Amino acid sequence: MMKKEFISITILFIVAQVCLILWTSSEKEQKVNHVLRGDIAVIDKQKVLKELSAVVGIRNVLEEYLKQCQKDFIEKEEALRKEHQDIVGAEATPKDYDQALLIEEKRKAFKASVLAAQRAADALRKKVQDAYEKVMEKIQKHFTEVVQGLAQERQLDCVIDRAQVVYYNITKDLTDVALERLNEATKDIVLEVNSDNNA
Repeated sequence: MMKKEFISITILFIVAQVCLILWTSSEKEQKVNHVLRGDIAVIDKQKVLKELSAVVGIRNVLEEYLKQCQKDFIEKEEALRKEHQDIVGAEATPKDYDQALLIEEKRKAFKASVLAAQRAADALRKKVQDAYEKVMEKIQKHFTEVVQGLAQERQLDCVIDRAQVVYYNITKDLTDVALERLNEATKDIVLEVNSDNNA
């Protein structure tokens, strides 16, 4: 009798374990299916940032600014080249001690001018880079907020960059709506670079 009861308890225990395993597997499968079924979307981040009005405006402003700076540097370079030619020409002609001192002073002044122009170019490059990185950080922050907002509204578990996806249902693409919202969120963002330079 006792042996039968032990066998019954063992069978019940085994059945309970099997049920638990099946229930756990079913729950995991439901979670996987929950994600695969539709609670995931994609966004083409590269397209959004490329076509974003704020980024296009930033590129245009940056291009015009750099063109003007390049023009200023070319003018400075031409002036330095002429100054160098004058010094070389003066060195080739007979001269007394006073003239030699004057030429040496001009040479030192020329070297200082070249060094100042190089420093100005480096400072300008850093200023533009810092300004660009600062404004792109703002845009990235807004991009993240837009994506999070869309995910919450649509009860999404995950939003993946289009570049990381081999295949997806086009109805799960949030690129256009994300671009529209990001345009609105970043409409007042501009590239701020001081127009003055020391070239």
